[in-house]
Amino acid sequence: MTAKATYTWDFDLAATPPVVAAAASIGDLGDAALVDDAANPPIPPQMPYSAQLNQWATQLGGMNRVIVAADIQIHFVAGAPTLYNVAAMSSLINTAWAVAQANMTVTHVGAGVVTVSWPQGSIPPPRAVPRAWALSGPNAQPVAVATTVAGNPGVQVSTWNLSGTPTDMDFVVSVY
Repeated sequence: MTAKATYTWDFDLAATPPVVAAAASIGDLGDAALVDDAANPPIPPQMPYSAQLNQWATQLGGMNRVIVAADIQIHFVAGAPTLYNVAAMSSLINTAWAVAQANMTVTHVGAGVVTVSWPQGSIPPPRAVPRAWALSGPNAQPVAVATTVAGNPGVQVSTWNLSGTPTDMDFVVSVY
């Protein structure tokens, strides 16, 4: 199989059909099935050789199964949660994409509960449970769960203080 010509983490939701973001699989990386030319074999280590390149594809495919797709930082300003920073595997997703272009929606559900959602296809479907951690004050470990908001994928993060009271606080959530 031939490796994809495009970066799998990028997306084009306006294309027909839409191109959705995906963590690269071993198939996207060429199946790790390269063989050396028997008539003109490479000379390791001066030249890349099939076992080396197949190992790289296998390792990258494995890393893509567990790598963070996006880190989303929420900061409370005057009691309201706001997107403070977004870092993602996609070369298209950054804080400006999320905030200035309004591609991520932050909702303050109630004390200590925030949801963040994004357009379907812009971040791959969850491959693991999201993880969150608090950035302010003494607190209990936040809990993050994957959710759907108005048909769009997202995360819901719950935070509370050490006495168990739901409390608004700054946090980062990692989406896998």
